[in-house]
Amino acid sequence: MIESIARGPVLHKEIQLRIRRYITEQQLQPGDRLPSEEALCAQLGVGRSAVREGLKGLEAIGMIESRRGAGSYVAQFDPGRYIEYFTAATLLDGLSIQELTEVRSLLEVAWVSDAVQRLTDEDIADLVAAFDRMRDHAALGQPYRWDDFEVHRIIMRHVPNRLIRSMLDALYTLYELHPAPISVGSNVGIDIEQHAMLVQAVIERDGEEAQRALILSFNKAATNYGFAIGWGDVARHLVGEQR
Repeated sequence: MIESIARGPVLHKEIQLRIRRYITEQQLQPGDRLPSEEALCAQLGVGRSAVREGLKGLEAIGMIESRRGAGSYVAQFDPGRYIEYFTAATLLDGLSIQELTEVRSLLEVAWVSDAVQRLTDEDIADLVAAFDRMRDHAALGQPYRWDDFEVHRIIMRHVPNRLIRSMLDALYTLYELHPAPISVGSNVGIDIEQHAMLVQAVIERDGEEAQRALILSFNKAATNYGFAIGWGDVARHLVGEQR
């Protein structure tokens, strides 16, 4: 039995939560059938349109699958598909550049030491080429944000935790598509210099120095946007050295 819910502005999200909880509590496996739409309406105390919207959301993230004329079934969950959905949904929710920067900076700083040790010679060649493009575009006064993201993608491409890797890829995509303007002008030289420090540290497989370079770069970016990153305990000892 699924617990009924009170109506609210995000009813479809609450419906999704209750169905996900039902799947877990009933220990349903891929291929198991969910209650019919009619049964869900009765148990949740909501209309058919709300139930359908909730089911569509669960199908979009790959948690269930609908079969024409047969109802909805538990699907084999695909984390990659969920991350793709998360990226699109986050864009629609309109997260601020501060929120994106804080999460991205904490993830990169926490995992860069492991990531650089796993880079191959081919990865390093890709990194140098991406940084050269970034530096050349900056020198010509051209936008280089795509090159910037490519530098970071390459550095973090072998993070051992697949979920973290997927989250970072989603964050880079959100950054690339975010409407917030990128502050340039007199900051370009500092930006390139800090990225040069980062690239050199990565080439030398110096994880701690790469952390320091990332912190400098993220702190500068945050300052450009008018906020300060709340590092907490993740990089407190390194942040302290930069002050």
